[in-house]
Order: sequence, then C-alpha cells, then structure tokens
Amino acid sequence: MMRYLCNAPKRDNDRDHRVRLAIGNGMRIEVWKEFLNRFGPIKICEVYGATEGNAGFLNYVGKVGAVGKSNFFYKKMFNYEFVQYDVDADQPVRDEKGLCIPVPTGQTGLMVVKISKSVPFEGYAGDYGNTEKKILHNVLKKGDSYFNTGDLLREDHEGFIYFHDRLGDTFRWKGENVATTEVEMTLAVLDIIEEVNVYGVPVP
Repeated sequence: MMRYLCNAPKRDNDRDHRVRLAIGNGMRIEVWKEFLNRFGPIKICEVYGATEGNAGFLNYVGKVGAVGKSNFFYKKMFNYEFVQYDVDADQPVRDEKGLCIPVPTGQTGLMVVKISKSVPFEGYAGDYGNTEKKILHNVLKKGDSYFNTGDLLREDHEGFIYFHDRLGDTFRWKGENVATTEVEMTLAVLDIIEEVNVYGVPVP
C-alpha cells in the first residue's frame, strides 16, 4: 500500500492526516524513505516472521530498512542463530565435527531457531515430510534441533535485524552469491521502472 501511495500524484496536503503508526512487512528501503519524506514522521514498524515459525522480530524502533530489533534477553529466550550457508550445495556449512558454523556479527547467514518446550515447532498438519525438512539437527551441538526459517538475514552490532533474501531466490554469478532483492532494489531507483521482480534462471 505504501508503494501505491508514493506512486500517486503529489498533493499540497499530503501531510494533512492523523496517521502516526504503520505496521507491516516487506517494505523496500527506497519506498520507506520516500514515504517518510513525503507524508511526514510516521512511525513504521516492520515485522518479520512466519505462521509456522517459532520466533519472529519487530522493528519497534522504526529504523529504516530493519525488519526487527533484538537484545540480550530476546536472544536468550528464543535462542536463534545465523549460520553459514552454501548456496551451491543448498545446505548449511558444517565444520569437521559436523556442526553448523555461526557467522560473525554483521555478516549474513541462515536464520535458525532452537526447538524446545518453551519455543516449539509444531510443524505442518498432516505433512510429516515437509515438517522434517524444516528441522535441522546437530546445529550447535550433537542432539539439538533447530527450525530452519529458509531465510538469510544479518544482525548488526546494535541488534537490528536485516532481511537479505529467501533461499531459492539467490543465484551465483561469476563466483559470487547474488540476492535477487539486491538487484531489485538497484533497478527500482530508476524513474522509468514502476515495478521490479528479479529471479534467477539457468544459464546454458
């Protein structure tokens, strides 16, 4: 909806409204910035999560571009981690002990959340196969189980969480991992382009 409002013809009374808060997900940075610049200092809270997931984030601060804000207590409660992921092999990178490798703060990794009694993963009703596909075993220690979000995210030094890409939407080009969302954001700044959708295809 924000994008449609930004694409509407500008009016002198664009800031003449009573909206103070907006909550949602999936807003691109360029739309976020343009919306605030045009319609005023509205607090925008981006949300990250999935209905079947066992953790999520809320950018309650309103920092542009972030999908959430974490802290020491939140991480202790939900016990999430970002681990290295091999896009070519389509699986997490593991060390010589067979365990996943956490990424340093500020680097992008696959988000996984530990499954426990207090933070369970109920799975998909009547679909044992797909339920098992979403569970990673032996992640940080032998015998543990984590929910695989299927998303690549990163956390900065202030605890802000940024969405990078959805697995399956990343492709390799000249030895580098390229996120389709990065290409979309680059193309979207052009005035001649109204809407962008980028996806990888096999190269003969």
